[in-house]
Amino acid sequence: MAEVATQSSKNRKTYLKVNEKFPFCKGCGHHHITNAINAALVKLDLEPHLVNITSDIGCVGLVDTLFEGVHSFHTTHGRSTAFATGVEIADSILADSKLKNIVVIGDGGAMIGLLHLVNAAQMNVDVTVILYNNFLFGMTGGQNSSFSPLDFVTATTPTGNIIPPIDMLAVLKGANAGFLARKTATDTDLADTIAEAIAHPGFALVEVLELCTEYAVRGNVIRGNKLA
Repeated sequence: MAEVATQSSKNRKTYLKVNEKFPFCKGCGHHHITNAINAALVKLDLEPHLVNITSDIGCVGLVDTLFEGVHSFHTTHGRSTAFATGVEIADSILADSKLKNIVVIGDGGAMIGLLHLVNAAQMNVDVTVILYNNFLFGMTGGQNSSFSPLDFVTATTPTGNIIPPIDMLAVLKGANAGFLARKTATDTDLADTIAEAIAHPGFALVEVLELCTEYAVRGNVIRGNKLA
């Protein structure tokens, strides 16, 4: 185990487990986003033992198990950012502050843990948040979230969502976040953007828009290329 944890990143082509099958639905944007995170780590050539991936609850909670050689934690719903913030602060006090903390969180978790995201931005901790935003709670049946667009059809809004969605980037801009970006899961430069976020010396968030193929595509006229 220790040998894996200290494996050198030199010439490393992937941080993902070899031949590991992704557990997501066919066509799910989570495939693209997770591969983009991996490509960003390869680009930055980080030592695996200096990377910590903290996952939230939901479909995104399956992401951390796909990586090998890095540290990973699976937290309770909405608390991933708070947990990673604690890890980063402890690393800066007790160690050398070289650990790169990456949070993977869905829109449901971001809604539940909104204050943790705001506090992390205000404190400017060196934590990178990748927000997998598919506009609903995918694992529990397709209920609407605070990020569901107006008129968006979900299991709990069959005639369309009537509540204006949260603009996460606007919220965190008000909290003085140092790096904010919004992309779609199929953007060709997604990995480059994530790499920039990880390299940023402070709080960073990349919101990645996608459509849940199981619950969002049916009943909604919006298409992936119209998300941004």
